[in-house]
Amino acid sequence: MVNRLFANKLFLVVGLFLALGLVLVFLIGKVDRAEGAKSYSMSSTSTEHWAWNDLIGWIDFNYDNDINPNFCGDNIESSACLSSDELSGSASSSAGLIYLNCADHPKGCSSPNPNFKVTNFDKRGTLAYDAWNDAFGWFSFHYLPTHSYFVVAQSRYGDDTPPSDFSGWAWNPVVGWVSFSCADLGYCGTVDYKVTTNWYTSSTSGWLESATYDTGSEGGARFNSISFRGYIPVGTRLSFYFAASSTSDGPWNYQGPFTPDFIPSGDLFSVPLDYALFEEARYFRYKVVLFSNSLQTISPRVDEVVVNWSP
Repeated sequence: MVNRLFANKLFLVVGLFLALGLVLVFLIGKVDRAEGAKSYSMSSTSTEHWAWNDLIGWIDFNYDNDINPNFCGDNIESSACLSSDELSGSASSSAGLIYLNCADHPKGCSSPNPNFKVTNFDKRGTLAYDAWNDAFGWFSFHYLPTHSYFVVAQSRYGDDTPPSDFSGWAWNPVVGWVSFSCADLGYCGTVDYKVTTNWYTSSTSGWLESATYDTGSEGGARFNSISFRGYIPVGTRLSFYFAASSTSDGPWNYQGPFTPDFIPSGDLFSVPLDYALFEEARYFRYKVVLFSNSLQTISPRVDEVVVNWSP
């Protein structure tokens, strides 16, 4: 006997988790990480905390400060920190310190220093607004008046793991452009510089747990396989779990995960089930966990779930 269970277009919608069909649906999401706005340090690797400007030279985003050391939320000493909300701390240069947040300026956020800071504009590494230097003024992480963003921090490996490398350009009306990676110049020559942080974006996840299904087999059914039809875009993933019990109220000890890397369009991805794990079980449930890409812009989708059992 084959029982077809339809999960009509189950998918994640970034900013709004949505599931259509399949009785009671629970979909729980997390954005970024559970730590919220925890800040992360810049790299201490010798070539991974430097930006460059043609007039003032090297700009150090993790300089030594023995008098007043700064620790980020990851408990690592670093002159600059990045969270899902903002850049904080300062960077050193031949023109003096560049303050990334008014809270770190000696005069704070009061006049004559307005309430400035460099923000993590979309909480995914797009940096925006302004830093301040007492000699040369504003360093803009976006170039007015177009508001086109030029500096981003993205995971080096694209898989929800640190580190994240800065790329792009900031602008100062006196000294000009500031480069955050030699790769933006099209070549690195003998100095492979960049600014790198331990902060990273992560995917949004959501899950669905099915209702309890009754096979009608009083002595217990023989569960043969569970199959899925759907779509897994590049950079996303999904996992399936299966549980069975002799009573309708459990307990539910899920087995898995069963994680397909790819489902051809229109095809079923089928996983055989171990008979020994579900002996004398009449009732069953399944769970689906979906993970977006790290930028939280693309989601996998489940169109159909098929459970195959014998009486």
